[in-house]
Amino acid sequence: MESSRQTDASSDPVSMTKDILIIGVSHPSANAPVEIKESGGNPVELRQKVGSMIESARQAGYKLEARQIAPEDLGAKVEEIKQLLHRQPWDGYIVGFGLRGDPSLTVHFEALVNAGREICPKAKMGFNTHPLDLLETVERMFQ
Repeated sequence: MESSRQTDASSDPVSMTKDILIIGVSHPSANAPVEIKESGGNPVELRQKVGSMIESARQAGYKLEARQIAPEDLGAKVEEIKQLLHRQPWDGYIVGFGLRGDPSLTVHFEALVNAGREICPKAKMGFNTHPLDLLETVERMFQ
């Protein structure tokens, strides 16, 4: 998808005001569907790819804070994410496809979405479809 947003953040003051929290998994769960397991490569490659996409969004002027959590640690980390949501008034909140698309993680996905809705009701929710479409997801949220 071709981006219509200019990449010069100084010419786009709207994007510079957007604080976005991103929650994703650090690697696919053992029960993840094949399309999730194949989408990001190994965990090291996935972190590098996500890091690159975060940097692209920052260069476009967005302020991002990302947390990648091991699937097996999600239950224990929900409270930590709630604290992050309380920390400031977020403009956007993204839950990654590795969480959303994995049926074995549905209970955690629901908990995180509901936490965002309850704690930051004015934040726009975003759901990416692939580890590499983060910038497109952010742009779509604020069109």
